[in-house]
Amino acid sequence: MKNYLRLFPALAVLGATALSAQQIAPAPATPVEETVELSPFTVTSTKPNDYMAAEVTTGSRVATSIRALPYAVNVVTSEFIKDFAAYDIAEQLAYTSGFSGRQQEGAYIIRGFFNGNQLRNGFRRAGMIDPSSVDRVEVIKGPAAAIYGPTSPGGTINIISKRPTLTPQQDVSVTAGSLGHFRTELSSSGPLGDTTAIGNSFYRVGGAYFERDFEQAFRHSQVKNITLGFLQKINANTSIFLEYDYIERNTRPGTGIPYLNNTATVNVVDARTGLPAVRTYTRNTGYAYELDRFSLQGPNEYLNRDMDTFSAFLEHKINHVFSIRAGGSSYNRHYYKLSMTGGTYNSTTRTFGTREPAYDVIDEWGDAGQLDLLARYNTDFITPATHSTLATFDYNYVGDFRPSYRWQAAALNTLPADVRNLSVDNPNYFIPAYDPTTYSRKSAHTASNTEIKGLFLRHNTNIFSERLKLLAAVRFDELDIEAKNLVTLVRSTAQRSATSPQFGVTFELNDAVSLYASRTKSFVSQTAVNRAGQILPNETGLGHEIGIKASMFDKKLNFTFSLYNVDRENVLVTSVTDTTPLLDTNGNPVIDTSTGRPILQNITDNTVEGGDRSRGIDFDFNYALTRNLLLLGDVTYIDAVVKDAGTDLDRLGRRPREAPAQSGGLALKYTFLDGGWKGLAFTGGVRYRGEVFPNNRSGNLDLNNDGLSETNNGQRDITVPAYTKVDIGASYNFRTGSKRRVQHFVQVNVKNLLDKTYYDEDAYLGDGLTVLGTYGIRF
Repeated sequence: MKNYLRLFPALAVLGATALSAQQIAPAPATPVEETVELSPFTVTSTKPNDYMAAEVTTGSRVATSIRALPYAVNVVTSEFIKDFAAYDIAEQLAYTSGFSGRQQEGAYIIRGFFNGNQLRNGFRRAGMIDPSSVDRVEVIKGPAAAIYGPTSPGGTINIISKRPTLTPQQDVSVTAGSLGHFRTELSSSGPLGDTTAIGNSFYRVGGAYFERDFEQAFRHSQVKNITLGFLQKINANTSIFLEYDYIERNTRPGTGIPYLNNTATVNVVDARTGLPAVRTYTRNTGYAYELDRFSLQGPNEYLNRDMDTFSAFLEHKINHVFSIRAGGSSYNRHYYKLSMTGGTYNSTTRTFGTREPAYDVIDEWGDAGQLDLLARYNTDFITPATHSTLATFDYNYVGDFRPSYRWQAAALNTLPADVRNLSVDNPNYFIPAYDPTTYSRKSAHTASNTEIKGLFLRHNTNIFSERLKLLAAVRFDELDIEAKNLVTLVRSTAQRSATSPQFGVTFELNDAVSLYASRTKSFVSQTAVNRAGQILPNETGLGHEIGIKASMFDKKLNFTFSLYNVDRENVLVTSVTDTTPLLDTNGNPVIDTSTGRPILQNITDNTVEGGDRSRGIDFDFNYALTRNLLLLGDVTYIDAVVKDAGTDLDRLGRRPREAPAQSGGLALKYTFLDGGWKGLAFTGGVRYRGEVFPNNRSGNLDLNNDGLSETNNGQRDITVPAYTKVDIGASYNFRTGSKRRVQHFVQVNVKNLLDKTYYDEDAYLGDGLTVLGTYGIRF
């Protein structure tokens, strides 16, 4: 509980705001039966269909029509997640253009750029979610630092949690099926007692338990989640929302497919001697697909994570012009991994050699506070215009602690040889349990913390009967950064600042079609240091986007088509920063006999000279073709390359890892709304993903000792092939009981209907034909 004392400053702001709200606009409590006027910070529940949201808060911080935003925003609703039994983030956003999920929990790639963090209700935090508490997932694409501070230039996702319902509602569901799937969800929500002097109180308690196996032997996942929510509607203009979320994920994560390899030799001229030399190295030639179900770790590895998050929000509409929102959030995340590292596959002996026990720990935490002041007003100076002006005061504090423990080198000799060298045909999966006396060698031990104080100003003006919408915004951030290497005992500190402007324009050609354009900027703070112990400057991103948004045929057909270009600069790389004469054993310069001059040796250091570029096309649509038939889908093309990788010359011009150049999908839902088949629905989806490179970073080789990597060991040239996957489902809803108040649903989902063999972005074998059955009840 003491961890949450760090949240006191943010909660103090919230409490003070709540008190001022009561003083500014006292009002009688609103009865539950009355319509409560929603805050401009809250998205309305009205939407054209189950799979489409009309408004979002991500990308603007206030409830805004998707069509009015000058950049691409996608929304995945809880109804879609339920209908398609989408239990991980890759499945939930499978029909979102430009998105790739990863095996690493909570991590993802948007428009070719990796992002290890996400937002929950607008607050940045480390990943880990369970769909039981998710109302919808909002995706903003492109650099978004002008809104949320440090973030990837590709985009970010915002998890919007379920809030308490105004009427009593209890839900229970159970799912079971192939690959050991078992899932149960429970929730209870509704009012807490009668109206009081401080309004109406509502609660929500939800929980989920989920476990499953995978195609790879021993691979397993277990998730536990509980969420507590409390909503106090003080009056028609004021509400307070509190939420606590705990999630625990215990896994045996397994590994991707091992590489096939052989021994390769190459003739070079050694830069340190100027003499010819022969280099021998292991060359990876492809994947050992015959081992796609083989486990390198066995039943004794584990990767266990848990995270708890507490957040609080106050929303208050002062009058028809001014509104305020105050919020605070705090999270703690723990990560513990026991495994055997190393082990290159020898296809002749069918063994993995020189493996080593490893124990890794990550502790992460973060605190945040926000205060939003919003004004909406009209003017009539030159032409009638509507305006909204938003000022946000933003505070974030994030920290982490990352020790990695290995056995002492001498202690490795005490391990049985058949443990260090794993045989495919007769594996010994023994992994020594963690003990600080044996896992006493620290291969790495770092800690860092970053404090960010930000001010965000945003102004929208709508003119010409609101057909032309102009946006200008800027964010100012001040950062205090501390990075510690607890192995070398070096501590570094730095103060950084960032200015992130944002501009956008949307023009409505008519009531159905809009054109938009935007220019946005992002930044990510660094904790890496150079040889002098100095923390490196911020990474930056700059994005340009143009597109078309449409809402046609009485809002039944909605789509966004976007063209974008994003440049990421100041990327951390290793670069040549100086040269020095090469010395012999006597301390004298080594002379190049062909030139008579001293041989120079490159000196390298961490720098921010790297850069990447991504440009492409996104197309997303949602079409209620008839009352019964709903279609949605996406098409993606990404042209992304590495522009500068420092000394790693081999990476230049390569595509980023795990991001397909082409992908797309089409999903549908057909519902019987009338007649004897009423309550029956069918779903289906076809998803295509192009080939990807799982690895474009490791495996670089400097064979001539000049400090530059002109080639690689083959890993970067290996792709996992493209695939097409088909999923179908059927559900039936019916009611029983007095006044038919009890609602039942039975659902069957068949994933990978054609039982195609495929491999995901991390080169893991995907699920084969999987059948899931669900029964749920609501009362």
